[in-house]
Amino acid sequence: MKFAWASTLSPEGPSQRLLPNVQWLVENTEEPAEYTIPLITEQDICWLGSINKLFLIPPESATEFTFEAVSLIYDPKIQRRVTLGTQTMEVLPAYTPYGWKFMVPEKCILETYTGVHRRAGTNPTDPVRFIIQVSLDGHAAITQEISTECHPTFQDKESPGWEPVQVDLSAYSGKNIKVTMRTHFPDGPGENYAFWGNPSLRVPVLSTRGIPIILITNDTLRADHVSYYGYHRETTPFLDQWAATEAVAFENAVTPEPWTLNSHMTILTGLTPKSHGVSSETHLSPHIQSFQEGLQQAGYLTAGFTSHLWWLAPWRGYARGFDFYDCPTKLFRPFYETYPRMTSWIERHRDHSMFVWFHNFDIHFKTKQDGYRYPYHPGDDSHLFFSRPWLQHTHFDTPPKNTLMASELLDEQILGNISFTQDEHSLMTALYDDCIRFVDEGIGKFFAFLKQHDLYDNSLIIVTADHGEDLGEHGYYGHARVYETECRVPLFIRFPNGDFAGQRYRPQVSLADILPTVFSALNLKLPAGLDGQDLTDLLENNTHPIKYTHIQRRDRFFSVRSEKWKLHRELLEGNSGYHLYDIEKDPLELTDLYSQEIDIAHQLQAEMERYFDFPKAGWRINLDIPNDMPLEGNIVITSSTQIQGVRYYSFWEQMRIIEPSNQNSITIPLHPPLPQQLHVLMDTVAPVQFSITASPPFDIYFGSNGREAVSSFEEELNPLSDQYIRPEMQEHSNRPRIFIWHIPPTTGAPTKEVPREIREQMEALGYVI
Repeated sequence: MKFAWASTLSPEGPSQRLLPNVQWLVENTEEPAEYTIPLITEQDICWLGSINKLFLIPPESATEFTFEAVSLIYDPKIQRRVTLGTQTMEVLPAYTPYGWKFMVPEKCILETYTGVHRRAGTNPTDPVRFIIQVSLDGHAAITQEISTECHPTFQDKESPGWEPVQVDLSAYSGKNIKVTMRTHFPDGPGENYAFWGNPSLRVPVLSTRGIPIILITNDTLRADHVSYYGYHRETTPFLDQWAATEAVAFENAVTPEPWTLNSHMTILTGLTPKSHGVSSETHLSPHIQSFQEGLQQAGYLTAGFTSHLWWLAPWRGYARGFDFYDCPTKLFRPFYETYPRMTSWIERHRDHSMFVWFHNFDIHFKTKQDGYRYPYHPGDDSHLFFSRPWLQHTHFDTPPKNTLMASELLDEQILGNISFTQDEHSLMTALYDDCIRFVDEGIGKFFAFLKQHDLYDNSLIIVTADHGEDLGEHGYYGHARVYETECRVPLFIRFPNGDFAGQRYRPQVSLADILPTVFSALNLKLPAGLDGQDLTDLLENNTHPIKYTHIQRRDRFFSVRSEKWKLHRELLEGNSGYHLYDIEKDPLELTDLYSQEIDIAHQLQAEMERYFDFPKAGWRINLDIPNDMPLEGNIVITSSTQIQGVRYYSFWEQMRIIEPSNQNSITIPLHPPLPQQLHVLMDTVAPVQFSITASPPFDIYFGSNGREAVSSFEEELNPLSDQYIRPEMQEHSNRPRIFIWHIPPTTGAPTKEVPREIREQMEALGYVI
């Protein structure tokens, strides 16, 4: 069931075609149901028109439905954010004048930005004129007028999109004035969307300026390739010297998920992924206070500058609480494209308390679309340092490697279609290390800039990473698992006044600890329910280190980690694949001790089950649909026992649970976005009736059987039969395919081997051991 609306002023982008991507599962019930549906999503430009029509678009197989009532509710407390070019602002729509009366503080500056977005289907040429008028209270005459013109922004261009405007009000210090902001539209107000961005009054506070907070996140930097942590190459000469004299080095910092989206959200909320709930399909809840929102409430100006678009896009919740959020319009922006945007903002606001987040993406593997030959590269050959000896020889010159570019090499290696020679592995590692050296040099320049602008001495600086990277270990490149190479990250913190400088802290800590540590240093009240702890308490021996950290990647890899031991669980094939490693002696996790250390395995397994609350065994349905192929139809599951629901999985992770229409039946419509896997939650030994109807025809595989090119399938499946094992998933097909199999209940944890003397005693009593 789709909900849609039509208007004379529809936003540009996906929502223009009657919001086709907004879908709502309507329960098949005779009882009235109430749905609250937003008419606009966070990634849309503000919509400012009148609604002409509302639609409920049913699927072809839908039953009758009736509207009983429709209410449109506008919540004025909702803050609107608009992204123009690369920058996201909280906005006031500039269709009506705004006016404020206030007494002017000393040295006061009115600061705002102006922005215009081209409306869909129009091609206006004339700019919008933004006008700020200042008058003394009680006097009709305008004493000052500032006018600026702003041209429409086109979303496919890498341009700022916003024009800064500053009005010096110092001439009115101590006087009551009125400020009016209005606009003039030469093409008419319906032709463009116009906005005032982040209008605010700024007063220099040099004497009472708060501690500058600088957060630097280096995407894909694994801890064991940082030379300060003992790596054999000098990858981080600047950070080495800086940490040894000015910062604390946390040598055992762990990310809760080796994934850019979730790990950064952990840093900015103090919550693990299990608590903040952010995923590729769900954004940050408005009920969760972020790092920057807390600092904003404390009087800080906040700015975020990222070098990656997709996972750090503003609509995911990252822009919330940032006065200025700058995110690229393309997937990747190099270090020195993001850097001047950040330093320019800092120069303009250096007289205020500020929090700046600087994210760089240069260590991460690159794609063919980025124009790179190798997956890891620091940008240009002038920054090659460790890889030069390897590049003197020919690599990747045999078919099909010679036709693959950048991350294509990694993808094909992971799939097993190609293999790397030892020299090619060494080249990859050397190029990765070159990227680290390049970023280290850039951080050194940034710190020199902070010193030059009198922002360094009293600052609190955090340098860390969101996750690490496998570089051929375990036959894998990338960060989609939970090995130490991917989940152990560097963490350096420079506290004000030189506190704890030069210390090394060995016990394990988490990225969730960063927020409470900063808030504690500023004497700010901590948000309730944080998963992280204040690291200064650990440094002062006021509390004990955490016993366990928990790591997950998608819904396939899980880990629980202590100081010495680490337990893995893989759910790739639906069975319990456990592995245990002694990470003190075996940091690369090469020797599996699961069957030898039974007591440790039991202990960590119980903790893993407690924390992650794994789904039960049951039926699985996998869909393999060719790209851009529409699939219409339904999956209907009926059982003689109660069906609790269906866990709905996307490619990346669990999405949601679909509730049944009644206790014994559930219908899943096959409309985009399609799931990758469905997990039916029910009595795992109850037979079920599967009925699937879909168009175009699909191939179906269940256990050892299969059918090709069918439009419908209906059969009762008995889970006690041994034929419903996971089907063999062949190479990708150009036809839609559906795979069905059953996962029996797990058999539990491994048992201890019975000692010989006990065995003999038991056998003497008649027991078979």
